[in-house]
Amino acid sequence: MRRDVFPTTRRGAVTMLAGLGVSVAAPGWAQGAMLARAIPQHPAEGVPVVGVGTAVIFDIGSAPADRASHTGVIKALVAGGGTVIDTAPSYGAAEGIVGNILQETGLRPKTFIATKLERYRPGQLAEEARGCLERLKTNKLDLLQLHNVREPGQSLKELNELISIKRCIRFY
Repeated sequence: MRRDVFPTTRRGAVTMLAGLGVSVAAPGWAQGAMLARAIPQHPAEGVPVVGVGTAVIFDIGSAPADRASHTGVIKALVAGGGTVIDTAPSYGAAEGIVGNILQETGLRPKTFIATKLERYRPGQLAEEARGCLERLKTNKLDLLQLHNVREPGQSLKELNELISIKRCIRFY
């Protein structure tokens, strides 16, 4: 592999991923609308098939220079009709970086935030969800998932109870 083509910096990697996202979505943009998929149980509402994942790439420092290219990725996503931003607490600083970018740009209303609870810990799911809300600087999550479901007999009762907190977390 040629080293002069492969990105060796975070900025290079983010730029490459943004270009990849644009190239995948470009046919939909050229036709005026990005391909979307219906949300189960809410078929009238859909989410675009192109989104941004934040694992590793968005786990950066908080200096504005470090965030410039990441802000550009989020702006390009929204400008192209994309909305989905996938993140998780286990992605290091990613939730906080995404939250800061969305707050600074005012793009939160145009995005669909998907995050995850890391481990199933009975009695602690609500606290972890509140932490996600704080880091993402939002009052609602569009999708909250369990990152790992390891125990076949584990109960989803507590997660389902969080669903009823519609003023804080919106679930589908």
